Amino acid sequence: MARFIRTAQRAFVSAASKTLTNGSQSRIASASSLLQFNPYATYQTHKSPFTAKIIRILSNEIENQLDYAPPHQPATSFNSFTVRDRPGEMWMTMRGKYGEYEEIKIEVTMFDGCFCS
Repeated sequence: MARFIRTAQRAFVSAASKTLTNGSQSRIASASSLLQFNPYATYQTHKSPFTAKIIRILSNEIENQLDYAPPHQPATSFNSFTVRDRPGEMWMTMRGKYGEYEEIKIEVTMFDGCFCS
């Protein structure tokens, strides 16, 4: 992809230089400077040593926390309700009992704004 962009950039600049007159050479220089880009996607600007060290320490701490912290377990009960979570379906069911004869069932979903009728 980078090779394609560089080739297109050269073609654009050479075509622009052929069509423009000598008086507008400064526009070609400014157009070519606007098309300059970093050759590598991971290229970063230089940071102060303090900032670089802080970023390195924080990223190491985040990695360690992710490696050693136990995964978050979803709740299986809430007050007098039992909770059944289906995360892949974005659906949750809560069941509870009120009194001797009444059962309560609550189903909750996160929809994307589409209603089926």
